[in-house]
Amino acid sequence: MHAASAGGVWQSLILGFAGMSIEKGELQFSPKLPKKWKEIEFSIIHKSKINKVNITSNNKVKIKEKGMINGNV
Repeated sequence: MHAASAGGVWQSLILGFAGMSIEKGELQFSPKLPKKWKEIEFSIIHKSKINKVNITSNNKVKIKEKGMINGNV
């Protein structure tokens, strides 16, 4: 797979289905998961923090901080 294709797929999943955006410097989600999907889970770095995001089929969003990009927890 070409790297640009991988980036396009990532954008479709995270910006489209997960509905991620940044509003006033904070992560926001407006999920639109396909009916057959049980959940989507991914990690995203925002403000030097590694966040694990889980979105379920009922559009419940859970964000768990996993640490800092400099290695500190």
